Amino acid sequence: LAPKADAILVTHGHFDHLLDVPAVMAKTRARLIASASSVDLAKRAGASSGDAVKPGDVRRIGPWKIRVLSATHDRLFGKVPFDRPPSQAGLSVEASAKAEPPQRAADWICGEPLAFLIEVNGQRIYLDSGGTPAQLPPNECVDLAILGMALPDSRARLAAALARLRPRYVLPSHQDDFFRPLSDGFQFG
Repeated sequence: LAPKADAILVTHGHFDHLLDVPAVMAKTRARLIASASSVDLAKRAGASSGDAVKPGDVRRIGPWKIRVLSATHDRLFGKVPFDRPPSQAGLSVEASAKAEPPQRAADWICGEPLAFLIEVNGQRIYLDSGGTPAQLPPNECVDLAILGMALPDSRARLAAALARLRPRYVLPSHQDDFFRPLSDGFQFG
């Protein structure tokens, strides 16, 4: 880990996106930027704080301009994994303070998925963990698209995502099989 990080952007609350955030925050003094349900989960898991954002919000951190965009999560067998109705996804402050830390994979609910458009020095980075990419204004494109491609939904939509974002570079993410031992190494796709 870098000894200092300014921010950690979390697209949604599943364990494979949020589980290690409290530890990374503690080591790097980074600021968490995520949906309200993801901030709640991170706090219950030991994070000191978090900046709850929603689509349309803009955060400036140093030279970075971070636009928060709405997103969708891929479906697996016709539904979003580990999701709950919106009324159960975010807890009140009182309920959150009494809530137990997440223990099982199903406790790390998806919540509201987000995407981020990060701008710095005339460069634009689009970050999304899968789903349908945001529509950019006409004649705008991104320099780097970091796109989740783990599930069949996102792989099927890849051509449309690339046409919509028109990135100079693509970095596929979310490709590893989380159920294989780490000692087996990374396996793309």
